[in-house]
Amino acid sequence: MLGIIAQTEMNILDALLGEHAAVVTLFEYIEQGAARMDIDRIHEAGEMLERVLMVHSVAEDRFLFDAAPAAAGGLKDVLVAMRGEHKEMALELTKLRATSSVAAGRGSLLRLMQMTREHFEVEERVLFPVARKQMSAETLEELGERWKRHRMKEAQA
Repeated sequence: MLGIIAQTEMNILDALLGEHAAVVTLFEYIEQGAARMDIDRIHEAGEMLERVLMVHSVAEDRFLFDAAPAAAGGLKDVLVAMRGEHKEMALELTKLRATSSVAAGRGSLLRLMQMTREHFEVEERVLFPVARKQMSAETLEELGERWKRHRMKEAQA
């Protein structure tokens, strides 16, 4: 499968949307079993989400947010908000790691998934369409290629 990714051109927005879909599928799986999870399973789910969400957040920051023309079209405020939400997610993950209570851990896990869904929704409804208008197709493709090279290195590590 990695060979398929390596052979195709990749627009950064399409790449990030694809990650959103994969993350939401993972959320649905975790939510199905959350009511039956003990604290160890809650922590395991949190560790898995931490890896996925932090890798995704870093990729967004590096390959889209840093390259977006923030001054135009009010995008600066949206980018500041999006970066702030990445930090909020990291804080919720810290709370989740620290808890020994099943109820608190489950609540933290569910809050994390809800805040991430809301974050994705704003990106998809506001940020990505504005970026698509303000950034050239060539730039979006180049950012996608950089993202792909970075992800391929991660996959091979």
